[in-house]
Amino acid sequence: MLTSNYVLVETDTRIRYDDGHAKPIKFHSLIQEAINVGRLHLEWVTPRIHHKAWDIFEDYPDQVFSFVDCTSFVIARRAGVKETFAFDQHFNTMGFILRP
Repeated sequence: MLTSNYVLVETDTRIRYDDGHAKPIKFHSLIQEAINVGRLHLEWVTPRIHHKAWDIFEDYPDQVFSFVDCTSFVIARRAGVKETFAFDQHFNTMGFILRP
């Protein structure tokens, strides 16, 4: 599995708002464990990824992509990902198979 630091920050924030402070701390611990045992790869958004994501953001004014989605598109394409786990259709729009 692959994710980015931007996705994790967005997730931590959502959990914090919905469930308080302790839950994102536990989530962080579980993520670190998954990284440490090789079940998850964490890709850090670099300036290059950021700029490519901004290009996508600008090129699709008819879509309501979040900027984090755009960074995920760049990272997934670069890694050769075909299937994504997401809760919106934006990944389908960009040519990925959407799971669940």
